[in-house]
Amino acid sequence: MYILESDPRSGYNYLQKCILLNKSRSLSDAELNHIYTGFLQSMIISSELNIKHLAIDLKKDQISISGTARSSEDKEISLLLMLNLQGVASVVDKLTLEGEYSASKLHRIEMGETLSLLAKAYYDDPLKFDILYHANDRLIKDPNILLPGCMIRIPELKD
Repeated sequence: MYILESDPRSGYNYLQKCILLNKSRSLSDAELNHIYTGFLQSMIISSELNIKHLAIDLKKDQISISGTARSSEDKEISLLLMLNLQGVASVVDKLTLEGEYSASKLHRIEMGETLSLLAKAYYDDPLKFDILYHANDRLIKDPNILLPGCMIRIPELKD
């Protein structure tokens, strides 16, 4: 059984109903996989990420995601949404990109870190915390609360 935690905008209520349905009657592994895959796709769609021909495959604790991303940001956020789910050990990236790829650095949040501290560490300026927030606003709901263990993007500063 996968433990998926997310925000209610992404279909979590639908997933809860499916789990309750499973308690009232036993669903097959294929049915559960179909439900969870639909839930994961709804997370990406509700996050307003532009991924054409989105396909997600779920095997045990590994998620494989494929399709064509409009931008580097859409690709990275899609992967991080999947990777930040509780119970997911790895994400296989089969996403292609329409344009040029500009990779961001990735950072795993540790206890006590703030966006200001990260901005100071990566950009030498704690006041640039808003760049980090806007780059991760689909992952971070409140800029004052960072969950340890979550992965975020650290984009390069534009000149």
